[in-house]
Amino acid sequence: MWTFKQIKTRAKKAVRARYLGTVIASLVLAVALTGAGAVFCCGFRFIATPEVSAAFDRVMLETATESDLLAFFRAMGPVLARILLIGGAVAILLKVLLLNPLALGCRRYFLVNRFSDPADPSSRATLEDLTFGFRGNYKNTVWTLFRADLSIALHGVLLIVPGIVRAYAYRMVPYILAEDPGTPSKDALSRAEEMMRGQKGRTFLLDLSFIGWWLLCCCTLGLAQILFVCPYYEAVRAEQFCVLKEADMDATVATEQWSEKDEGDGTRAEWQENLTWSEEAERKDRERREEALAAGKKAAAPGENPFDDPALDAE
Repeated sequence: MWTFKQIKTRAKKAVRARYLGTVIASLVLAVALTGAGAVFCCGFRFIATPEVSAAFDRVMLETATESDLLAFFRAMGPVLARILLIGGAVAILLKVLLLNPLALGCRRYFLVNRFSDPADPSSRATLEDLTFGFRGNYKNTVWTLFRADLSIALHGVLLIVPGIVRAYAYRMVPYILAEDPGTPSKDALSRAEEMMRGQKGRTFLLDLSFIGWWLLCCCTLGLAQILFVCPYYEAVRAEQFCVLKEADMDATVATEQWSEKDEGDGTRAEWQENLTWSEEAERKDRERREEALAAGKKAAAPGENPFDDPALDAE
C-alpha cells in the first residue's frame, strides 16, 4: 500500500532533478487546462453588442442606473445564446484538438523525468516531450481524452458528486496514453478504472493534503504556485501513476502465476479429465445395462431381476 510520504518524497526528488523543465511544463499544462475556459469567457467581448458591453462595464463599476440594468438584462438573452453556441463550440474544439494533446505532452514530460538517469543525458526529459501528444497516435489521443471528458461532463450534469467520482476514475487516462499512445481507447479507459478501483478515496485525501500549499499560493499572489507548487503537484500525480501501475502489474503477474500453478499441479487438467471420464463411463454403463436388459428379457426366468448380472457387479 502506497503512502503519501513515499510518493511526495519521490516527487520532490524528481522536481529537483529537472527543476526548470518542470516549471515550464507545469506552466504549459496550466495554459492547457484553463485555455478553453478563458476562450469561452473572452468570447463575451467579441460576441456582445457595443451597447451590451457598455452596460456591462457600468454594472461592473457599480455606476449603472435602473434603466441600464433593465437594458442590460433585456439584451443579454440573444447574447447568451450566441455565447453558448459559438463560444462553447470554439472552446470545445480548442480543448479537444489542441489543449488535451498539449496537456498529455506535459504529463509525458513528468513521466520521462521520473525515470530519467542523471548519469545518462539521453534519458532526460526534454521540452520536445511537451509535443508528444501531437507526435504520437494523435487520433487515438484525441478520441480517448474526448470520451473521458464527455463521460465526466455527463456524470457532472446529473450531480456534482458522480462527476467528481468519474473524474477520479479516469485520472490515469492521460498517463496511460503518455506512456503508450497506441493503447486502444476502450482499453485505456477500462485500465484507468481498474487502476483507480479502491484508490479514489486515498487519492482524494492526497489532493486535500495540498490545501496548505494552495493557500500559500494565494498569499504569494501565485508566485509559489509557479515556482514550486504546480511542478510538485504534477510530479506527485506522475509518481502515483507509477506506483499504481507497479501494483497493477504485480497483481497481473500473481494471477498468471496462480493460473500456471493450477495447471502445473494438475488441478484443472484432472478436473477436466474426471469430467470427461464420468461422462464416458456413464454412457458405457448405460449401454451395458440396456444390453443386459435385452438379454435378460430373453434368458431370465420369471421372477428374476435382469439387472442382477454377475458380470456387471464385477465391473
